[in-house]
Amino acid sequence: MKKNRLLQAVSGVLAILMVLPILASCKKPADSTTATTTVSTPKKDPADSLYQGEQILLLDEDTAPVIYVDAADHKQTVRAVGDLQKDFERVTGKKPSLVYSPDALSGSEIAIIVGTLGHSALIDSMEAEGIIGVDGIKGQWEAYSISVVENPTSGVEKAVVIVGSDKRGTIYGAYELSEQIGVVLLE
Repeated sequence: MKKNRLLQAVSGVLAILMVLPILASCKKPADSTTATTTVSTPKKDPADSLYQGEQILLLDEDTAPVIYVDAADHKQTVRAVGDLQKDFERVTGKKPSLVYSPDALSGSEIAIIVGTLGHSALIDSMEAEGIIGVDGIKGQWEAYSISVVENPTSGVEKAVVIVGSDKRGTIYGAYELSEQIGVVLLE
């Protein structure tokens, strides 16, 4: 059992140090720098997903990503994002900053932006400006989108953007990212 957990931790660290593959069916529009994956429910079996599309280095030896969630988002969403921060620390030994203001993202090379449609001012403004597309999840129940976006907001070079159609969708998206970095959620 201990050997199994050690292997999971090592594989999680390697996944972060290499790159984060964003899940299946990423379609990159010819005129955009955004690749988006939309999923209605969390996928538990890697055979259900194609690991392709945009990739992003979330951690190197010098820096960890900055994680953003709007303080006005659902309290359950804020908690799930706090869990994501703890998961990064468990897997890598580095604790990412958790910020609640878009201004605090300025100067970040890499960020993770998490929010619920209609409850996150930054997510809503990114949608309004055409930086992210949410047509595939809007109006759905418990759906989320995970995208790699270049220059998503002022002062941020690149970000993983997790958008939920509702609070459960956002929570599923945050925990999906935890699984992608090697955390086993339900063992």
